[in-house]
Amino acid sequence: MSEAQPSQPQAREDSLRLAVAKTLAATARPAGPARERVAELVDEVVGRGRGAGEELARRRQGVGAELSRRRQDVEGAIDELSRRGQEVGGDLIRRGQGAGEATARRIAELIERARPEGQQEASTQVYPQPKAED
Repeated sequence: MSEAQPSQPQAREDSLRLAVAKTLAATARPAGPARERVAELVDEVVGRGRGAGEELARRRQGVGAELSRRRQDVEGAIDELSRRGQEVGGDLIRRGQGAGEATARRIAELIERARPEGQQEASTQVYPQPKAED
């Protein structure tokens, strides 16, 4: 079993040639030029098949590279969107805190204005602090 196995495409080519030779041997009378032309045509078909296979392999590689590049582009865009989302989220939190503080000051001012003269001054703290438990 030390014989080298023929490659799969080579085995197909050999099988095709053998099938054509057997068909010609079984059906044709000795016709040298016709047999030679058939052999040429088989060789041409085999060559075209091999060329088509090589072209498909090249195209497959090109498509694979393009898909890989596009996947990287999409991953980069996702990373950028994530970063921007975090920035916007942080900005919204800061704005919300600032608006809450401004609203609390404005409410304290309005309460102070609404208080009748002579009453005790309102606390500047809008929300009561929780009492410490013993």
